[in-house]
Amino acid sequence: MPGTTKQYYLHGILLPGSVWIGELTDTTPAANVTFLDAFAAGSAVVPSFRGGQGATPDITFTTPQIKTILDQCGMTGLDCSASYCDLYYRKAKLVDTREAIGSSVHLQVRARRCLLYWTSITAQQDQPATIACRIIPTFDGTNAPLAGTGSQTIASNLLAEQHYTLGPVKLNGSWVDGVQAWNLDLGVQLNEKRSDGQTYPTFVGVRQHNPVLTATTPDADYWASPGVAGAAVTALLAYLRKKDDDNTGNLSDATAEHIQFANNDNPAGLISVQNTTGGINDEASLDLRVGLRISSADTVHPLTVNTAIAIS
Repeated sequence: MPGTTKQYYLHGILLPGSVWIGELTDTTPAANVTFLDAFAAGSAVVPSFRGGQGATPDITFTTPQIKTILDQCGMTGLDCSASYCDLYYRKAKLVDTREAIGSSVHLQVRARRCLLYWTSITAQQDQPATIACRIIPTFDGTNAPLAGTGSQTIASNLLAEQHYTLGPVKLNGSWVDGVQAWNLDLGVQLNEKRSDGQTYPTFVGVRQHNPVLTATTPDADYWASPGVAGAAVTALLAYLRKKDDDNTGNLSDATAEHIQFANNDNPAGLISVQNTTGGINDEASLDLRVGLRISSADTVHPLTVNTAIAIS
């Protein structure tokens, strides 16, 4: 009986326009099959029929390439219905490292007729910031939405050069004191539909966004204002600092390579105090929750993003 003969390493995701996502963590392509198991009345205790009721395949991944994703997706996602998103795995080489990228031995997982969108960004002191994403393929009438193909060549990947970390947050014109972390959750809800007895979804779209930014700070004065009642959002800025390669620090604040999120509608939203933690000899820490909305029907989204800006 043979032992292990094949091993693969995650290589990257190729987006339309030859855009590579090469820095990946927690990457999971999934078939997401719903099984149909049936038992005959009065028969054995195991099913006598087993099949697939349907499948909603997807690829979820997390990456530090935040600028690349934001430049491609903006706030609402990237329409890849006219092309593909390809996930590649590079084959390992026995008693060596990797097979050559030009060798026809690698694996491609192709997502067809798909939507790429991001769900949240997480930034924490002394940690790399990351963005969580999802690719939703749909049925084109002929091909499975997500399918693997072996014996493929792969293109050269990019170097790991794009890294960001926690930046400051400004609320209503004042900097939040001592921010330890912030998280921006878009609150995305999708409309994914199968119909006519089809196995796979034939439609995917964005149903709604409910964006919330949560900032963690040791400043307990926020219990006094905005307090339990909260306060209206009149201005919001949240930054990610770009890390400087071959340097112990970050790029200077004046360098226009950082990332900024800003509210796009004033006043529009609510600042409120969430839970506070702390013990006998542990400093207090509280979360400020900033829920955003639009106040004009002409506003497309309550947030705008700039991926090449100075911190000011």
